[in-house]
Parts: sequence; structure tokens; C-alpha cells
Amino acid sequence: MIIDTYALVELLKNTEKGKKVANILLRERCYTCITSLAEIAEWAIKNNLEDKLEKYISDIKIASTILYLNE
Repeated sequence: MIIDTYALVELLKNTEKGKKVANILLRERCYTCITSLAEIAEWAIKNNLEDKLEKYISDIKIASTILYLNE
């Protein structure tokens, strides 16, 4: 399953929808596009969460396989 930026933001905000995303990440093999990581960085900066950004990105990389843009 591909996890998009919206789902990741909900996960990081620990909302009810985010908790569902967390359960999916635990049960299924999931993928995240590299552009979603850039969007998460932008979201964190806009929301004054720069101090948590490194952990956010690290956690996402642990929980899902990153899809890189090769072509």
C-alpha cells in the first residue's frame, strides 16, 4: 500500500485517522514516495516543528519503503 502525505501528517499529528494509518503500517508492507518526505519537511517547517523533522523522516523510513524517482 502506498502511504501519501496526507496520511503521514495524520499519523504525525496522532489523530484518529493517524492511528488507523499506524495500524496499517504495522500490518502491511507499505511504501512512501520520496516527494512525500519533501512535503512532510515543508509541513513541519510551516508548523514550527523543525526540531522534530529528523525524527519524523527517520520514523517514516523505518515504517515504510521509500520509492525514489528514477525516471
